[in-house]
Amino acid sequence: INATPKHQSFFSHLFFTSHTPHPPLIDCQIIFKSITRPRGYLQIEKDVIATEDTFYISDTQQHLAEISWQKLEGNQLVFIVDPDFDLYYFYTFILEPLLIIKASHLDILFVHASAVSQAGKTWLFPAWRNTGKTHSMLTLTQQGYAFTGDDYCVVRGKTVYLYPKKVNLFSYNFSQFPQIFASLDVMTRWRLKIILAGKILLRQLSSRLGHPFSKILYRLSELAEVATNVTLSPEAAGIPVASQGQLHQLVLLQKTTKHRGRTKLTEDELAEKLWQVIQYELKDFFETYHKYQYLFPQQRVAEIESFEQTYRQLVKKLLIKPQLQYFSEKEPLSL
Repeated sequence: INATPKHQSFFSHLFFTSHTPHPPLIDCQIIFKSITRPRGYLQIEKDVIATEDTFYISDTQQHLAEISWQKLEGNQLVFIVDPDFDLYYFYTFILEPLLIIKASHLDILFVHASAVSQAGKTWLFPAWRNTGKTHSMLTLTQQGYAFTGDDYCVVRGKTVYLYPKKVNLFSYNFSQFPQIFASLDVMTRWRLKIILAGKILLRQLSSRLGHPFSKILYRLSELAEVATNVTLSPEAAGIPVASQGQLHQLVLLQKTTKHRGRTKLTEDELAEKLWQVIQYELKDFFETYHKYQYLFPQQRVAEIESFEQTYRQLVKKLLIKPQLQYFSEKEPLSL
């Protein structure tokens, strides 16, 4: 509401269009308007202030986003956001966590996973971050499977649905999959080559210089790697998309330097592992919520309080007994 082209551009850059319509289950409203600090607020920490029924989160430029617990009831999520608020911060640390929590109470499970599909069947690969989700997805899509998810996947019943978030790729992805690098426009390819040349130079200087300059240069080389990030829709990378599929196999990826085959997991082990992953992904949101609870213990939000129990139950209810695969990028995943 009151969105400008800047706001529309952010979400169109974050997501790609899903061509299969689904009836809306959660009504999510973002109202863009200026917010002034309320009277009588309490300071929770540097970037969070609160009144009894509302808390406000500020970005690095002190713009505010307002979250009222009363506006999170039923199947609605309503936010008031300053037009200049950092939208990446808002989406990643406020909106998406609340969407995941809200969905769980509608028997919809968000799994931090990548997924591929073929012939109406879907293979799901939950994993801790930086453990091979994107690599597994890209490896299999090069073998003829279709993309169904990279960051999160949505499970309802025994069906895995596409979560149409674009794919975040870095230099190491392009070195492993040169055909995707070739699909980029000329300016982006040249930009990545220049950044990588700078990264290599910084690493070389870091290895030659002594402490403390070596650490500084190495850190700069890591920042150069972050700067190689490119966000692509699967179709732009030449990857077909499947909007949904029946859950066929579930494989948890666990990175290791030595391939150790596959291990069966029980339902309780699966629930524990997936809870640990989602808890880590939402930890910033929960830290803020618990600080608010410390000041206002009477203002408990039932859906947030019961999220762990609900999430564990959904994992056992919706997901099949999995395998745990020890993952090595030197030994590409094969189905």
